[in-house]
Amino acid sequence: MEEEADDIMVKGFSKCLDKLQKIEEKIDALSKINQGLDGEKLLDNQDICMILKIDKKN
Repeated sequence: MEEEADDIMVKGFSKCLDKLQKIEEKIDALSKINQGLDGEKLLDNQDICMILKIDKKN
């Protein structure tokens, strides 16, 4: 009986670990989208306007 409980717990932790690894892969992929060729962050119009503290309509 105790072995069954341990087996169920191991399977549950294994599933959790698999899902966490998938989440990590997705986060890594998303972080690479915003990087340029040299690893620098690419800025869009909104980012630049925020840095310069100007309205997008100017």
